[in-house]
Amino acid sequence: MSNIVLIGLMGAGKTAVGRRVAERAGARFLDTDKEIEREQNMAIAQIFTERGEAGFRAIETQLLRDLIVRSDAERTPRRSLSVVLSTGGGLPLREENAHLLRRIGHIVWLRARPETIVERVERKVALRPLIADYADDLLGRISQLQQERYPKYELVADYIIDTDHCVNPDQAAALVFDHWKRHVATPRHHDRS
Repeated sequence: MSNIVLIGLMGAGKTAVGRRVAERAGARFLDTDKEIEREQNMAIAQIFTERGEAGFRAIETQLLRDLIVRSDAERTPRRSLSVVLSTGGGLPLREENAHLLRRIGHIVWLRARPETIVERVERKVALRPLIADYADDLLGRISQLQQERYPKYELVADYIIDTDHCVNPDQAAALVFDHWKRHVATPRHHDRS
């Protein structure tokens, strides 16, 4: 299966970069949070309020299972990029999800420093359940999430791109797509799963 899966903290650029990679490749773009909101007919923040984080994480896992079933049914050629999947920041943390993501595609971690992430998310704090209560110490909260999540992202990722120095999402998308062309779309690709 020849897909790209983007992981990383909120604000790393997964959605913006993913859309641009999909455009370059003529592939479909999917954002797990948007898919969940569509399927559940409610905002992520509302899901967190009504079902808690554990309930939301269970929904994420089921979405991944469903995506694998759909992808297996579509069976695209190895060298064509069919889906670019942008994931929620906590999705890769569950061990089952990490295995499912590997089945879906090549995992690229978009990494950014906490200061960069704060700049990118500070205007939308209220929309993000995991930082909504931390407006007074946003950098502290992002740093805490980084310490918790970065070691797990590193274990899951096939490739890492630092987005701190990317001028815009197009530049990061070019790095992701060029990596995919060189290392994934070629027959000598070694699958880590």
